[in-house]
Amino acid sequence: MNTSRFRLRGFSPRSVWIALLLAAGVSAITNAQGINSSGTDFWAGFFPNEQLQGDTQLTELFLASTAADTALVTFDGQTTAWPLAANSVQTVNLFSRGVTEIPETPIDRSVHIQTHAPITVYGFYDTYGFGSGGSPDGFLGLPNTSLGQEYYTVNYTEFNNFAGTETAEFLVIAPYDSTLVTITTTAHTQSPTRPISHSPGDTWSVMLMKGQSYLVQSSGQFSGIDDLTGSHVVSSKPVGLLTGHQMADIPLSMGSADYLIEMEPPADRWGTEYFEMPMAGRTICGDYIRILSAEDSNAITANGVPIAKLNAGQWMEIDTVTTPQFYRSSNGKRFIVAQYSYSAHYLNDPVPADPFLILLTGEEEFERRILFRTPDPAQGASYANYVTILAPQNSMGLITINGTAATSYPSAGQSVFPGTTIAALRILLPNGSNSYLATSPVPFGMYQYGISDYEGYGWPAGLALNLHSLDSLPPSQLFSKTCCNYNVTIFGTRAPHDSTYVDRIADVTMITQAGDPRWSKPSSNYTFTLDPTFQPGDSTAHFSLAIKDPNKSAYAAVYTIDFSGNDTVYQYSSSPQDGHSYQHLAIRSGLAGQQVTMPMAEDIGDTAFLLTSWKNLTSLTATISFDSSKLAFQSINPPAGWTMGTTTNHGNSVTFVLNNAASSPARPLDMGSAVFQVKDVPSGMTLIVLNDLQFYVGSSVDALCLGSSEDEMWGIEIVRSASGVGSAVAPGRVAVRPNPFEDHLIVDDPGNTITAVEIFDALGREMISGTNLSDVHTSALLPGTYVVVCHTRTDLQTFHVSKPR
Repeated sequence: MNTSRFRLRGFSPRSVWIALLLAAGVSAITNAQGINSSGTDFWAGFFPNEQLQGDTQLTELFLASTAADTALVTFDGQTTAWPLAANSVQTVNLFSRGVTEIPETPIDRSVHIQTHAPITVYGFYDTYGFGSGGSPDGFLGLPNTSLGQEYYTVNYTEFNNFAGTETAEFLVIAPYDSTLVTITTTAHTQSPTRPISHSPGDTWSVMLMKGQSYLVQSSGQFSGIDDLTGSHVVSSKPVGLLTGHQMADIPLSMGSADYLIEMEPPADRWGTEYFEMPMAGRTICGDYIRILSAEDSNAITANGVPIAKLNAGQWMEIDTVTTPQFYRSSNGKRFIVAQYSYSAHYLNDPVPADPFLILLTGEEEFERRILFRTPDPAQGASYANYVTILAPQNSMGLITINGTAATSYPSAGQSVFPGTTIAALRILLPNGSNSYLATSPVPFGMYQYGISDYEGYGWPAGLALNLHSLDSLPPSQLFSKTCCNYNVTIFGTRAPHDSTYVDRIADVTMITQAGDPRWSKPSSNYTFTLDPTFQPGDSTAHFSLAIKDPNKSAYAAVYTIDFSGNDTVYQYSSSPQDGHSYQHLAIRSGLAGQQVTMPMAEDIGDTAFLLTSWKNLTSLTATISFDSSKLAFQSINPPAGWTMGTTTNHGNSVTFVLNNAASSPARPLDMGSAVFQVKDVPSGMTLIVLNDLQFYVGSSVDALCLGSSEDEMWGIEIVRSASGVGSAVAPGRVAVRPNPFEDHLIVDDPGNTITAVEIFDALGREMISGTNLSDVHTSALLPGTYVVVCHTRTDLQTFHVSKPR
């Protein structure tokens, strides 16, 4: 007997394998987006830029969305709804607001951004009105789920330049109440009442409430000396951290300065390998580089040559880098690389530019889909906008930008990093403010920047931010169901010897928008209530689903992810049972004259209903439809404790009545079995459809809710053949190995019964197919979960396998 534990809705060959991925009960697991720079809840802000009298301050947010949605943006106590179109970028003008200008004082200056479907947020700040250019730079925002509790800051030396004292600075933003932040500084700092409030090495703490920001600035008393780089920030709850400089000359005394700002990933999500492609055109001065370690005894190499051994919070600098560099921790420890643009005309380099800061993208942070935009300068000539793409050399041609191959854009240089298979492609984008969608089946890294005369900006275009952890298990669930309503507990799952973060939940949310990149089907007719005490980092999360209209079908897709980046979507649904239809694969192939028995069972999650209400049931009526050109109905076998009522054969369907023995059944609910005769050898799939399922209590249809949350256990049992020999040919001990796999999958077929092999990914897409496949080459498959389907002469055999990261 081959019993299948899946349901079909709107049958197609692809939908079978999608359904095979649905876990028993209510769960359905998919490889979603993981922890990255996209999200639905952000806190953002700015620290001070240059502020000469008469300057104009421009603060903006760019909201990049792949789904039609509405963003709620709140600052200064006011909330504004901003419409978001699919695959576009909305510009939100903050009118110089969102800036925390008072140091070492908790203050409400941050900006809150909330959406239904994930978006990407960029911040942009420009001060202009003096000289030939402004002071622009920007950052890639990180959602609450990507924040952490430990940071080391990346800054630059303070200096008294042509505009006065300019300070190194960083900003802490608290998304949660009662967040204790502890800071250890590497420079002298200032407060409103004290020119020097802390000295290098000092440690102090501050309590922040939800939405408050806290600015730390160097004192301005020690020009050319004080540098906040390596300052240590630890918090009791996840916080956001923006870091940089108010207006830096790079190097000092150049007379050409600009704002530096980036939003840092937390230290536990930094990378171990980075690829630096020097900025376009600057062949004389090159780039200025800082490398900062998150761990002790970190052995750093550049193009395979050892260059430093750093402890946590220590950093090194590299001047005038003009050739591609591959930075790596030879002992696998975390660090970050900051790429600085030099001041205009440094070393007589003729290319127009000005200082800005980019945190480079580590290989662990590569993505498959990045939506970004190029900004307009506040004044002066348009930027020359560049994008640097990092990807395996043999997959660079797979990357598209707005549907056009990235390799077809004007090239501004390309290279393969020494000792690696990673290549860099630097392309020039059109002038002006434009939106772009970059996609690839293979993960890639991307950062963007723009330069003009005495101006420049730069930031990473997108980041994946998973923990460096052996854990590959998504959060699990426990649930109870009362008719159509659910109470669910989500809890982290931990691999042995794994990090302490593995079992911490990062996010639990219900999918409500069509086209949401995490899950395409939106929820309906359910109210989702998450325990208000839940905060990212908790080990468990509780939520409830309450049906709005019990007379209508309801569906909920709940997305959850842990801090290791393991994510899943759990599906819950209920439907009024009257008139509901289920489709099932009856038989793939068989000999004429064979009889097949279709066992029918319904694993109802509502145990309370079975125990308390089922004994009142007097009868059950069901109609079975089938392909009458291939199957002929023979009989119904009632389950134990039931008796047969009226059976009516309609030719291509049969209606039957089961009378209850007035006892509560054990799970699963057994509805007996149907016997069919195979008319001839089917050339394709044959369907059995169970429809118009009704439960009668007396003369009334009982309001039992059934739906895709229930697990039908229908299968096929070959009863006998026309020759009376007995069962059909057994498929043999088909096996698939190894599991997990890497570059090869071996299909064992000792009985020589397999006629075809197909491999589907977690979204039901066919990745590999063929006949007589025994050694399947799988090097092109990305890490994830797959279903291997072996077609034999008598049935289908499926195997769940995985490819590790």
